[in-house]
Amino acid sequence: MRHLTYRSLIFLMVYLYGCSSLNQEKPTIPPVNRATLFAATIENPITPTITLTASPIPTLSPQVAENAIKQMLNEETQCARPCLFGIIPEQTTLKEIQNFYEHKNMNFKRTYQEGRKDYYEAGFGFDESWGIILTNIVEAGIVRNLTLGLSFVNYTGSTPQQEWLAFRPNAVLERYGRPSNIELNLSFPVESGFPPGTAWYDIVMYFPDSDLIVKYAYELTNASPKITACPRTDKSLGMSMWLGKEPHSPPVGIVSLDKATTLSLEEFYDFLTTNSQTVCFDLNRKDFFSDP
Repeated sequence: MRHLTYRSLIFLMVYLYGCSSLNQEKPTIPPVNRATLFAATIENPITPTITLTASPIPTLSPQVAENAIKQMLNEETQCARPCLFGIIPEQTTLKEIQNFYEHKNMNFKRTYQEGRKDYYEAGFGFDESWGIILTNIVEAGIVRNLTLGLSFVNYTGSTPQQEWLAFRPNAVLERYGRPSNIELNLSFPVESGFPPGTAWYDIVMYFPDSDLIVKYAYELTNASPKITACPRTDKSLGMSMWLGKEPHSPPVGIVSLDKATTLSLEEFYDFLTTNSQTVCFDLNRKDFFSDP
């Protein structure tokens, strides 16, 4: 599979924007699910600045497009302002993103309109096991907001983090520095069929100076009785990022880092940007859920 099928696209949109059916145990705050967010890697060199064009570019073949998109996920893109794949909110035009996505064979189309804003989606699936989707909010012919979602829920490989080196948490922190705030969420399955000890947690990082929010989602299979999160090695369910002012459907209702853990922002930053793979911290269940 190359293009995302309609079914896969709907699944990825639900995964990106959230669904509360996976939460339980009377959360003290509005629950946020296994949704997912952005940046760049320190291992790979920064690629030259991407120049988007308003002139049509020939569409790549599916296999060439897949390789090109994977390269975008593994290399930093240098822009004069915070950007994603060369797309800069408040600057890049609709025609430029249309030519960019169509060149990458990413099934670009308008999905709906809300007032003066038009919503455009572009997606690509990799062997039906994982995929990427981008939501572009356009007003007066200019991209105002951009949302990226990477879903690894159906990923069949062993190391999904290797598919997006430029978007791992340590890469985000290396590029943007210490976030102004970090929030976490914890949830458990309500459906049957999950192994004992299954849990999901999210890490959300806020970078207001860059108009950026980044969210990562992970799965645990040994969350009973102690809940230990190790974002460098835990199974990744995906990530999302919101770029631009007034982001569309950003994550909300999550417990702050200093309440959910014993870490400060400085300690979290130091943990995630070290070379050590054993970056772990405990989560206290009572901070996320009220007593029965």
